[in-house]
Amino acid sequence: AQKKGNRKIIFSVDRLDYTKGVNNRLKAFEYFLANNPQYHEKVIFILAVVPSRDNIAKYKERKQIIDQTISQINSRLGNIHWQPVIYQYHALPFDELIALYTGCDLALITPLRDGMNLVAKEFVASRKDKKGVLVLSEMAGAARELSDAIIINPNDVSEMANAIKAGLEMPEEEQAIRLEAMQSRIAGYDVKIWAEDFLGELRNIKKKQQDFQVKFLDEYSKIHLLEAYRAADKRLLLLDYDGTLKSFVSNPADAVPGKELLQLLKELNENKNTVCLISGRNSDWLEKYFGDCNIHMVAEHGARFKYPDQPWTNEVMMPNDWKEPIQQIMQVYVRRCAHSFIEEKEFSIVWHYRNASLEQ
Repeated sequence: AQKKGNRKIIFSVDRLDYTKGVNNRLKAFEYFLANNPQYHEKVIFILAVVPSRDNIAKYKERKQIIDQTISQINSRLGNIHWQPVIYQYHALPFDELIALYTGCDLALITPLRDGMNLVAKEFVASRKDKKGVLVLSEMAGAARELSDAIIINPNDVSEMANAIKAGLEMPEEEQAIRLEAMQSRIAGYDVKIWAEDFLGELRNIKKKQQDFQVKFLDEYSKIHLLEAYRAADKRLLLLDYDGTLKSFVSNPADAVPGKELLQLLKELNENKNTVCLISGRNSDWLEKYFGDCNIHMVAEHGARFKYPDQPWTNEVMMPNDWKEPIQQIMQVYVRRCAHSFIEEKEFSIVWHYRNASLEQ
């Protein structure tokens, strides 16, 4: 890519996809120009968008938004002698792509979400001159490897604009240090090593599955177990509640036993069986719902226990002055993690996060 005079060149190439954050990138460039008038007529943003699924209405709409944003930037900030954004909507031949990789001053690669993003690696690998700056989204998988890039949040337009300025003004010595570190990392972790790691992880997972498989009963073991059960003079059944007798629910208070379950426990507690319900629930809750079943009960994972027709007994005796400072700490994480909550028990405090998003 030929520079126009002494102008700096920013380069981006991406598919037409909502995950690539192209419009946010354009807004960041506009924000950069609006707040740094000294760069007017001294920088050009070359944006190549590769067509993808443009026969789908939402993708057509996405392209129209990009076209409008580019038009607004060029008409509002550009002039007859300077067009801030040079845009093309088609795939680039390999030689042109390499020319732009090696000729630009800054590669702006800011997807909203990306599994890897090889464009970032291609740019780094192409820079044999040890010049150029990579501005990379923290949402791209490549950011874990290319940590010497300028890492940004692609949803933060002002942060991207500041990164553009910092990249354009970065001394060549620092550019070289960063690029050498990233090139060394890429060269040391090539496709062969990646494939070996990937297959190695698959083998490890398969081994774990096989190790775990022994915990499941096959048909022969089930028959043997039932025969031993019928022949036994005494049988002890240790049962968990949440996730065993009752499926997990969003609100633990809603996980109440039905009549069928209560009747089943009463029947199991007869005929040489001793039933013991072991739960993280507190003793008041267990007594309320299972007090009439005449079974052994263990509350709060062993803190309290109860024999049939006997009062509850404390297994541990401890002061409760630890609760308030711990609860204050846990409340910090409740505020940070939407839909999580705290459940206070007699001997413990539980942070429930089952309703929280996995992304948090």
